[in-house]
Amino acid sequence: MSPQQEDHDAVVIGAGFAGLISAHRYLDLHPKASVVILDRNVHVGGVWSKDRIYPGFYSQFVLGISEYSDLKMRKPPREECIGECFRAKWMSDYLQEFAKKMIHDGKSLQDRLRRAEIVNVTRDQSDERRQWRISCRDLTGHEYDRTLTARDGEVHVGVSGRVSTKIYIAQKLIVATGEFSQPNIPHFRDHTKFGAPVIHSTNFGETEFLSRPEIKHVAVLGAGKSSADMLYMTLRSFSPDTQVHWIIREDGTGPGFFAPIDLPSPYQNTIESANTLAMGLIQPSMWHDDGWWVWLLHRTWIGIWLVSSLFGAIDTSAKQRANYHSRGRQAKERGFDKLDYSPGIFWQNSPGGMLHHKDFWDVVSARVIVHRAHIKSTSHHTLHLSDETSISCDALLLGTGWTTSLTFFSDELKAELGLPHDPTFCSSEQKAEWTTLETEADKNVLQRFPILSNPPLHTLKQPRTTPYRLYRGIAPLYDRTRSIVFVNFFLSGNMIMNAEAQAIWATAYLSNSPHLHLPSLEEQKRDVAMQVAWSKRRYLSIGQLGNFAGFDSIMYWDMLLRDAKAEGPWRARGTWGVRRPGDLGKAWRVVMERARKRSGI
Repeated sequence: MSPQQEDHDAVVIGAGFAGLISAHRYLDLHPKASVVILDRNVHVGGVWSKDRIYPGFYSQFVLGISEYSDLKMRKPPREECIGECFRAKWMSDYLQEFAKKMIHDGKSLQDRLRRAEIVNVTRDQSDERRQWRISCRDLTGHEYDRTLTARDGEVHVGVSGRVSTKIYIAQKLIVATGEFSQPNIPHFRDHTKFGAPVIHSTNFGETEFLSRPEIKHVAVLGAGKSSADMLYMTLRSFSPDTQVHWIIREDGTGPGFFAPIDLPSPYQNTIESANTLAMGLIQPSMWHDDGWWVWLLHRTWIGIWLVSSLFGAIDTSAKQRANYHSRGRQAKERGFDKLDYSPGIFWQNSPGGMLHHKDFWDVVSARVIVHRAHIKSTSHHTLHLSDETSISCDALLLGTGWTTSLTFFSDELKAELGLPHDPTFCSSEQKAEWTTLETEADKNVLQRFPILSNPPLHTLKQPRTTPYRLYRGIAPLYDRTRSIVFVNFFLSGNMIMNAEAQAIWATAYLSNSPHLHLPSLEEQKRDVAMQVAWSKRRYLSIGQLGNFAGFDSIMYWDMLLRDAKAEGPWRARGTWGVRRPGDLGKAWRVVMERARKRSGI
């Protein structure tokens, strides 16, 4: 029997931060359009979905700048907050509320949600219009099947019973699966002999792991924030006689950094201060306009000293809180000093995040055994490490991060669209062209920002693929019909504001707005090469895919709004004002008003 097929004006893949706001903005301009949202989770929210959040998961951004411009978030009670950060439940509830309340042509975003797992996406050029063909596993009726499992080298929703195939045809395609939807689940030699639960952070919230008294030995694998969260919840939930191990690969980028959330700031908190143009100017950024202030801060010894001192103070505070090397003999015997990170936070070479719990380091230093090794193999309830250590393990928790969510595109199509792909799919001419462009861009980066010339000693983790080569981190270079965009694949420190800023640009692009003028193809290529060279120099390992702007988000968003000729309300905040979601809403209303005048509404 042939698969069921539906035709739509636009299909959005992903119902997280990016998918929801992208669908909403597109429908703002095209309220009568037929639009559906595809997601494999039961609930909207992506990483913040009710299906994915776990105990101890707190936001890393604060109240007031952690919402969309069209709906205020209800303020959580103080017991649900640490400082101005809040439990993930509140974000999950907020996103569900947003999906229900944003209504176009009588349908809410929630009404447009279809539960489906994408199998492949191809381009259908059977007529003059460029169409996209999305083939899915239809998960309708499988609401109780939510666990992600590894199979055939990929991660899928484990489903009991048969699943049918469904085809969606779209004129416009918005890919919003982002970088945090496909869990990285490593495989170990003899893993079938292990016999104990293996739980990735994405499944941590739906397991009963924390209430199982028979568990006496726990290992956490990974160096970043999700590992730290699961580790802390384990230490707080199990008795002191439970043995807990933290395993961090010796051949990776090293332990993560954890910055205190209560550092002194002239603003309500340090996260708000990061949302000002003043702080944006202090950061080196490829999007700075060259002027005396940028020259002073980034090309003179006194300016470079000032920037280095600012980040050095953050490192000093973070390391003083942890006190890696002065906690006594027993902590050292447990390997606590191996958690000291390097290089500093400025470089973002390793994963990290905010330090929510004031007693985190005290509890970890007193109870956790740290290993800098990798898991070579397993046997029954036992992990065998590369340092010849074997440890008993009744549960292995994986804070191993994420892998690409774009497996539904073929390598040939990835190469055409400018997505990371096997380099063998590039011709020798293409490789030579990009090498030349990125070499020139790298020289420009170092000339403008000498501080990046000599990074400290570090382990550089290089990808096996090409980097992202999307214009503005959103649009393919060779899509003349403006039929596809990728939202929230270019990463920043505040992903919900990042999603809304990108959605404004992406909607203007898909709608062929005359105010979003794209430069020539050659100029776009030079911009993309600069973006890649910049990301690699500024953010070392995390920047190797050319899609990271952790500390220069404000300048990136400013550029997107300038492109759309909607920066006026955003710029009205001045140098010292905190940029808030409402400013993005005002910028969007500029875009909407122009569109209404153009259509005569």
